[in-house]
Amino acid sequence: MKRYVSIILVNLILILILLIPIELIFGGWLKAPGMWDFAAYRNVHWRIGVERYYKRSDRINYKRDYYGFRGNYKNIEDIDILTIGGSTTDERFVNDGETWPDTLAKCLRNIGYDADVANAGISGQSSVGHILNFHNWLNYIDGLSPKYIIAFVGINERGVGTAWQSKLEDIRTFTEAHGQHDKWKTIRKWLRRNSAVYNLVKTVGGNIKAWELGYAILPDFQISDHEINSPKRLNGAEQVELNYAQDSREILKIDSPQYKLHLDKVRAGINSKLRGYETRIDHLTKEIVNFGATPIYVTNIRADYRFKGKFIAGKLRKYFELEPYHEVTRRHCREKNLLCVDVSRKVEVAPGDFFDVMHTTPSGSQKIGQEICNKLSSLNNIHLKKH
Repeated sequence: MKRYVSIILVNLILILILLIPIELIFGGWLKAPGMWDFAAYRNVHWRIGVERYYKRSDRINYKRDYYGFRGNYKNIEDIDILTIGGSTTDERFVNDGETWPDTLAKCLRNIGYDADVANAGISGQSSVGHILNFHNWLNYIDGLSPKYIIAFVGINERGVGTAWQSKLEDIRTFTEAHGQHDKWKTIRKWLRRNSAVYNLVKTVGGNIKAWELGYAILPDFQISDHEINSPKRLNGAEQVELNYAQDSREILKIDSPQYKLHLDKVRAGINSKLRGYETRIDHLTKEIVNFGATPIYVTNIRADYRFKGKFIAGKLRKYFELEPYHEVTRRHCREKNLLCVDVSRKVEVAPGDFFDVMHTTPSGSQKIGQEICNKLSSLNNIHLKKH
């Protein structure tokens, strides 16, 4: 009996000795050790059906690499621009290559700049999460030294301080799939994410399962839900336009006495929240500068109200809820002499640009990326190399 136990132990030790170099060479243990407890999505490649959101029959590609970034950059050391924000930066339902950070990269290259852009947007985060990301994520990535960090901000600030928003901010303890979890679950996720052997077994098993289900030969199979594909059912972009058409009868002249009165009233009601945002955006700027980058701020945009010359039409309540935060952002940029791209005012929303009131389709994303590109390239001393 002891002989058999000894043989088993010797074989286990030999297997372990063989596995260690395999794991060290092919696994992710040494790639970014400070990210071992990173709980947000990374090392994923999904194909997502978006027909319920906007007109597109094929599935879109959504990839995040080992470091948690989207984008077509060459190497970590080559990243010139890093974009941060919430779901409007992450752009879960927009194809790789068509997000606003992708559009920004293409635009800069087209006008002669050798610019690599990486997308670090995390769904649900506000400026609280953006600040935490430097300490929980970005500071642990060796070689990451972007010249610019672009923050797309505003929409999620209203939720700061609420229980729901608070749990979204820390990428070490929250995932969209499982919500908040304890350290043991984080450790298990860490083992799965970094182990080369685990990922090999998972890949082989997944392929076998795909063949069994018949998906392997049809990677772009259509959404089969007849209700979703029904021509009688409006997709998200069409519903946005229908809602806006109903709300657009509500209209107000910008800077009119009634406009100023309403804005003053809203400001007074959320004064403490605005002061908190002022403190956070100042903190965020310091984090970006200490990281060695130049901050650029971009104001979020919504689809349920729109500018018509000197007038604004749509759900004015939503406009007045968000505009005071944008005022803080603009004022901060003026005081710190920073570039602020006022997308909320400058980008003209057209039918089909949004699939819900906050999230853009590829056409809307293209407008945002183009506006940022135009403003950035107009700087006198842009810190980007020419081709």
